This record gives sequence, C-alpha cells and structure tokens, in this order.
Amino acid sequence: MLRAFDTVADDLGEAGYQTRWGRPFPRHELEGLRTAWRRTVQPSPRPAAD
Repeated sequence: MLRAFDTVADDLGEAGYQTRWGRPFPRHELEGLRTAWRRTVQPSPRPAAD
C-alpha cells in the first residue's frame, strides 16, 4: 500500500491527487503508516537483561 501511494504521489503529484480525488493527498496519514511499518519491520533494540 505504501508503494501504491508513493507511485500516485510521483505520478500525479499532490496537487494532481487533489484535482482527481477532490481531497488533499493524505501525506500525514501516509507518513504515519510508513513509521508504523518501519517499527514493525525494524523494531527498536531492547535493553540487555542484567
């Protein structure tokens, strides 16, 4: 899904997206999804147990 939105943003641009879909490109939501995906794929290291 991330790649699909990236492709749309690259192909149409954010202004083109708004023209076509009648609403602003969901940049904030997309970046939130990307952040969540990164945390899932590459979780932060856990502190070592003593």
